[in-house]
Amino acid sequence: MLRVDLAGAPWLVDVGFGGDGILGPVPLDGGEIQRHGERHRVAAEGRLGVLQTWVQGGWRDIYEIYPDEVFPIDWVVANHYTSTHPESRFVRFLTVQTPTPECRRVLNQRPHPHRDPPGGCPGPATAG
Repeated sequence: MLRVDLAGAPWLVDVGFGGDGILGPVPLDGGEIQRHGERHRVAAEGRLGVLQTWVQGGWRDIYEIYPDEVFPIDWVVANHYTSTHPESRFVRFLTVQTPTPECRRVLNQRPHPHRDPPGGCPGPATAG
């Protein structure tokens, strides 16, 4: 997760999060952005920011953004767990995602291997 200033305004950049995470910068001022058929915003909740995505008529939280300083050891521990622990979804399941101008296609080994938006995703079908 990275904060960048563009044209004098702060933006969130975290394109490596995956799942329903963002595929490009999102303004940290609460403004909504739409790309690849998805809507995202960072909502203020007290001193925190909350990255949210629009799902079935409402905003759903993805993760919280804390204003506190984060130290390298915090990232080392979290990255070690997600990449090595037997219960980590990143160890247990293969996941592939590709964005198109209209939507994001997801193919994985979980119980529901395809996740397209309501109404489908234009283009060729994904192998299952």
